[in-house]
Amino acid sequence: MAGTSAGAITGVLATRFQINGLLAGILVMTALYSINLHVMGKSNLPLMKQQTVVTMARNLSHEEFQMECGSMGSARPGYLCDGADGGHTSG
Repeated sequence: MAGTSAGAITGVLATRFQINGLLAGILVMTALYSINLHVMGKSNLPLMKQQTVVTMARNLSHEEFQMECGSMGSARPGYLCDGADGGHTSG
């Protein structure tokens, strides 16, 4: 939705106001960046202690690995687990 609006504004600036398309795009992107700064409050927010999509996927894959391998290191056929068997893999 926002991309469509940005493209429409760029198109209007380029056609109605006879501004070069590249310059119109730069103007719109600068305006959108300014709005983003206003909404976020500052230019850079640290995400080190925050949960992101990547950390959720990492946690999910770790939980799935634990469920598949169990505490004894056994695995379903096709799965490699490193468990209580001294580091040997099965699969």
